[in-house]
Amino acid sequence: MSSKNTLILQGVVAIVALIALMMVEASADLFSTRADFSSQVASTGNYFSAADSFQKPAQPIISNINAMVTCNGATVSWDTDLPADSVVEWSYTPGGPYSTLSDSSLVTSHSIPIAGLASGANVYHLVSSTTGDGHSSTSGEAFFSTLSGGKPNLTLGQVRSFWDSYADYSAGLLSVEYRISNPGGIDALQVTIIDAHNSSGVLFVDSSPWVADIAAGANATFLFHYSVGSLVTNFKSMIYATAHDPCGILHEYPGAHPGV
Repeated sequence: MSSKNTLILQGVVAIVALIALMMVEASADLFSTRADFSSQVASTGNYFSAADSFQKPAQPIISNINAMVTCNGATVSWDTDLPADSVVEWSYTPGGPYSTLSDSSLVTSHSIPIAGLASGANVYHLVSSTTGDGHSSTSGEAFFSTLSGGKPNLTLGQVRSFWDSYADYSAGLLSVEYRISNPGGIDALQVTIIDAHNSSGVLFVDSSPWVADIAAGANATFLFHYSVGSLVTNFKSMIYATAHDPCGILHEYPGAHPGV
């Protein structure tokens, strides 16, 4: 091979080598760019790969589970930090089998009503929520108790009788303090004194009804005023009242008002 051909061949080899070097450098730059894009230092000092830089989609966090109960139902509510649907599973037996109620709306404040429950029953339940991309969370099992109905056991007793002033004595206006006690296990709501029927011509002078809630085991006092004639030394007063139980049923004491 002549020296001229040798020089030409060497020149071609050099050009090919330069092109290959440029390709390697370009590839190196590309890999360097990718590495710089995702190379955050972990707490261990290692570098994350591009695949490690993607975070796992978060599951919704369930909080503030609450139940607002009535005699025959309840509304279960809870919150999530991400928009998600609402599912309640409930049973009268711990661990199920459960009945399921749901709402597909994606919300962060959840509320599911449960109707047709037995009164005075323990209801076991758990809630769950699933985000639009399919990630879900479920609470642990809890329970609530529906309210119990029935007639509250109210009793009436007299605390004292007195003339509030000499002017009241002169006018025959007698003050009598009574106490209503609720020794039973059922709350008495909206206890209302509606009337009093008296002997010996004594008149009941209070026009506005007395109303109060008396919880089970509690009592309440009220003051009545009677117009008593000067010749009356004693009289009987039959006081009529009504009360609602926690289920909203109206009860009458000591029985139905005679209406006369």
